[in-house]
Amino acid sequence: MDHLPEVASPDAPEQPTQSSQNQPVPASVYPQPVAPASPMVAPTDPLIGKHQPTSAGTLILQWLTYAFWGWTVLALSSLTVSILTSFFLDTETGEFTAYIIAAVLVLLPVAFVCDLFYSRKEPAKKTGPALAIMVIHAVIFAFIAIGSLITAVFMIVSMLISTGGTEEKTVALVSALIVFIYYLLTFVRILNPTKIKHLAKVFRIGMLGTVGIIIVLGIVGPVTKERSLRDDRLIDNNLSSLARVIKSYTEDNGKLPDSLSLLSLDGDVKTLVTNNLVEYKPNTSDALFNGQTYTAYGTSTYSGSKEYYYELCVTYRKETTDYGNRYTTEYDDETPTTPYTYEHPSGYYCYKLKAIDYRNR
Repeated sequence: MDHLPEVASPDAPEQPTQSSQNQPVPASVYPQPVAPASPMVAPTDPLIGKHQPTSAGTLILQWLTYAFWGWTVLALSSLTVSILTSFFLDTETGEFTAYIIAAVLVLLPVAFVCDLFYSRKEPAKKTGPALAIMVIHAVIFAFIAIGSLITAVFMIVSMLISTGGTEEKTVALVSALIVFIYYLLTFVRILNPTKIKHLAKVFRIGMLGTVGIIIVLGIVGPVTKERSLRDDRLIDNNLSSLARVIKSYTEDNGKLPDSLSLLSLDGDVKTLVTNNLVEYKPNTSDALFNGQTYTAYGTSTYSGSKEYYYELCVTYRKETTDYGNRYTTEYDDETPTTPYTYEHPSGYYCYKLKAIDYRNR
């Protein structure tokens, strides 16, 4: 009996042929091992993804940095104005310039050190109290800068519409512009925009250079000038006191002192004499007035008095600004008993004075 060919069942697995047995089996046919799912780890720090709060120490350092820079720039501005007025207006600043230089020399290192340490912890974006501190100081410095700019514009308009006094207005204009630049740069340092790299470092170095130049100019200009005029100030402030001591001696002894060494002096009046800053010339002339009535000190009346004439001669380095501009003086009609030292020329100058003995002798 003939054998019929076998019919494959549709559900029967396909038998590999001879040729397929020699082919490699793809890896996808075999089941792949499944990696165990890693558990979700919850963040333990609730501030992850948020801005870290600024520490109290950093906030204090921030406030000190801004405040000391503000005081430094204020002192620097005052010193700059003092230098400009001294150089261009020949104005005497007294001890003010020396005091401001001392203030700058103290404030600048403190501000520099505070900024140096704060810049290492300064956040790129300030929030909370740090933002409030920045805004407060930025607004203050912005107001001062705008005020300086308004002053500069006012000086320009005043120079255009007025006549005379342009030198003073020019100095005021330049001073206002320089102060505006100082506070504008300080305002930018406080904001500390991230687009400007190393701004804090550049600002510190720039302030060191600027302060150094201004201090040198202050010493060369106003301080040196005031030092050269200290003898003039000593004379102006104490010559009248010396005349009063001479007057008192004359009233007590009925004559002028033969020399200033006979007087009882102290303080700056003694320094004036011991430094040989005044020359005393007694008995230049005298007059005896009898039978005339003089009212002394507004209360007592004396009959008979004697006037003793003398001179106090000094040497001034500088003429006063208003010397020669007065139309008249309080001593036009008689020789004064005390010198009028507020106006005087430069060089050797003698004050003609008198001491009056009102007592009957």
